[in-house]
Amino acid sequence: MKLFKRDGQKGSLPVHDSAYSAHGIILNYLRKLWRGDAIDSFFESKSLNNDLNFNSLNLAELIFAVIKERNLSKERVQDFLRIGITGGGDSDLANLIERIDILSLGGFEEPERIMLLNSGTVGGRLEIKPINNKFDTVGFVIKMVRALESTKELEGHDAVDVEFDIVDGVQIKLAKKNWGIVDDSIKETHLAILLNGVDKWNEWRENNPTTLVDLRGISLFERGISFAGVNLKYANLEGALLAKVDFRGADFSACYLKDVNLEGADLRGANFSGAYGSQAKLSIADMRKCDLRLSKFDSASFFYTDLGGSNLSKAKFSFSFLNEAHLNNVNAKLSSFDECNLKNADFSGAILNQSDFSGAILVNTNFSLSDISNCNVFGASVWRVNLDGTIQNDLIITGEESMKLTVDNLNLAQFIYLMLDNSELRTIIDSITSKIILILGRFTEERKIILSQIKKELSIKNYLPIIFDFESPNNRDLLETVATIAHLSQFIIADLTDPRSIPQELMSIVPGLPSVPVQPIILKGQKPWALFSSLRRYPWVLDVFEYNDVNDLVNSIDMKVILPVHKYLNTK
Repeated sequence: MKLFKRDGQKGSLPVHDSAYSAHGIILNYLRKLWRGDAIDSFFESKSLNNDLNFNSLNLAELIFAVIKERNLSKERVQDFLRIGITGGGDSDLANLIERIDILSLGGFEEPERIMLLNSGTVGGRLEIKPINNKFDTVGFVIKMVRALESTKELEGHDAVDVEFDIVDGVQIKLAKKNWGIVDDSIKETHLAILLNGVDKWNEWRENNPTTLVDLRGISLFERGISFAGVNLKYANLEGALLAKVDFRGADFSACYLKDVNLEGADLRGANFSGAYGSQAKLSIADMRKCDLRLSKFDSASFFYTDLGGSNLSKAKFSFSFLNEAHLNNVNAKLSSFDECNLKNADFSGAILNQSDFSGAILVNTNFSLSDISNCNVFGASVWRVNLDGTIQNDLIITGEESMKLTVDNLNLAQFIYLMLDNSELRTIIDSITSKIILILGRFTEERKIILSQIKKELSIKNYLPIIFDFESPNNRDLLETVATIAHLSQFIIADLTDPRSIPQELMSIVPGLPSVPVQPIILKGQKPWALFSSLRRYPWVLDVFEYNDVNDLVNSIDMKVILPVHKYLNTK
């Protein structure tokens, strides 16, 4: 059986003699189908083994020809075959296609060419095998080809790798996600070359650009070798132990880095563009000024990792841990931090616009001087974030609903959404504001008894009393806190007896809060401070109730405190 015609020159391109080869007969039939001709059921029922003397190399040749004629991605087709076609996957077939591709480029040495063509064996392994009887019809091959043609429409599908993507106008190759079974002999060969030093390795990579580098599970930990500047692009380093290794300026672009351990590694200036690092361990690594464009590190750990100044455009960190990570001055436009733990992470000065923070934990996260405009913050947990100088326009607070709702303040985002989404919460808030009573006074030991009794009596009456006292009346933050609680209150009880901070508190609250009446109380025999009269001009500051002692106050609280307040509220 004639498979190739050669012109006698080593390294020349083989020419498929499809007029005589078994695969050529089916290829010609496929061409008719592509033109719209009718299906030939009799031909499709023929046996590949018995009628056409077909073997696995013929099938690989046919698929290789279809890839060329139908402009398909060889890598996607191979991945599709390895993952599974109808009836099961076939890594051997995918490997044969790789052999044919190398053969077409003149990549085989002459003895290997002869061995493959004459005996079906290369490197001591039988490469050419009979067709499995389960698939032994032309019709099955036609179905297979149609399935492979569909890979052209399957970019982004879990079963097929997307070969390239674009970010900032630059085309970046993405990591190949589907590899065959580990070949220990190949892995040991590649590791031996790598351990010869970076110069030797990079020279070998330059001379063997199409070789798939398999370094799965290797360990470079504590070998005392620097791999700065090493070219590892497109390599498979799944599960490799690379902790504390010097990889400054290394090229990990489009690497498969699932489960890799790079903890404590020096990765400054390394290129991880298009890399796939699901569940990778990168904690305490130095990754300053790295290129992580279009990389995917979902469910990875970056505890205390320094990524300062790195380019993270369109990178995906979904479900990852970036607690305490340094991400200052990064460019993370259009990146995904959804469901990430970002507690104490530092994004100061970062470009984060149009990124996804949905469901993220943002506790003590620093966004000072950063740009988070147009970010998705739906479901994010926001507590004590630093937003000094932050651009935070048009933050998206809705999920996949058709209505898109935006706010311009991250601290406000989760509260506004809860208010809109939960009618019960709105009812609860209305109910709470009708029950909160703010009690202001001085907390000397003697006065605590009075204020505590007021609180106890109000609680019995189903109110929610809040006592507030502080020793530093000039503390601006605490005064603002008092004002915030005052806005949520139905009314305020202010004990003017022996006041200390009360004047500042009331002066900051009363003038701008006409909806919240103030009921002053004072121990009989005492006088309000001199300037209290200036507050009496506000109608919502009620007449002062003078009480004899704690019992008198408790017994009179309905008639002398609560009733006057409700009379005022009913007249509004």
